[in-house]
Amino acid sequence: MSEGVTSAAIATAQPVVVNDVEADPRYLDALGDTRAEMIVPVLIGDGYAVRGTIDVESNRRNAFSNADRALLAASAAAAAPLWAAPISLGDLQLPEDLPAPVDDGACAHLRGAALPDLTLESSHGPINLAEFASDRAVLYIYPRTGKPGRRTPPAWDAIPGARGCTPESCAFRDHAAELAALGFGVAGLSSQTLDDQIEFAERNDMPYPVIADPECKLGAALELPKFAFDGATLYKRVTLIAEHGVVTKVFYPVFPPDHAAEEVLTWLRR
Repeated sequence: MSEGVTSAAIATAQPVVVNDVEADPRYLDALGDTRAEMIVPVLIGDGYAVRGTIDVESNRRNAFSNADRALLAASAAAAAPLWAAPISLGDLQLPEDLPAPVDDGACAHLRGAALPDLTLESSHGPINLAEFASDRAVLYIYPRTGKPGRRTPPAWDAIPGARGCTPESCAFRDHAAELAALGFGVAGLSSQTLDDQIEFAERNDMPYPVIADPECKLGAALELPKFAFDGATLYKRVTLIAEHGVVTKVFYPVFPPDHAAEEVLTWLRR
């Protein structure tokens, strides 16, 4: 769809309220007695992918108040988990104008470092990172994934390298079998809570552990780069390749994040 009020709500991933449809050129007349319309998108993933919309129409102009809009937005948020089937990369196209991160040298010390004897909770139960990396492993570290119905603040996109955690995770999910064929296990890690990681992993059929590190213990052990946003301490995006417990390759910065898994595969197959 390239026209219409619904298309506007989908394109912007924002609610659209039309107080007078006769004065809005986007409105496509389907019901002859409609005078006002309100559409709220149902958001999934990082809060940018639209799975559907909730549409309310009225035969009165200026029919919808701010309270009505808030109620419909709450309804869309409640409906999101019901519609949030596992996400494909096709659902999550990243904008072309996202700011790219620069290499600030914050990970220059990681090659040759040993993964610590540190056990963290994950969607697959407790994971000891030293044991996980004792053979061959890919550990991708990211800021945070979103939740269905919860839109990330606009300022998130302005942080170089911040957006794209769900596309990155879905890409590693989709390439996990190829990595396994090369002898590499995969795990994702962020500073989110265990409940967040379990919800994300179950909703998106993650076949590998999604590790919770809310106290940034791995960050303290390896001196990983972090940043603050919305009252939380988050990891900057970095991918570590480990063999026999030691980091042999560091991808930093990681951009664009939805290509991270392919870049890892290309390097491993070199």
